Amino acid sequence: MPNRLGRLDRIYVRAPIYFLTACTARRRPILAKQDVHEAFIRFARQGPVHGVWIGAYVLMPDHLHAFAALDAERV
Repeated sequence: MPNRLGRLDRIYVRAPIYFLTACTARRRPILAKQDVHEAFIRFARQGPVHGVWIGAYVLMPDHLHAFAALDAERV
């Protein structure tokens, strides 16, 4: 058996940053439109009001990737 470190039971990070991926229903290519991008920016700008911060993101035609952080005190 190879020498390995034991698996940690839990890792706790006080303020994690999440990497999100979301796909459209049936992978329909509806996200690569200017009005969708503008709506996403408006959504992201409202996030801090609710304790959510959106960082770097990529909108693809049928899915998106984004980094998000939560304020544990407010969410």
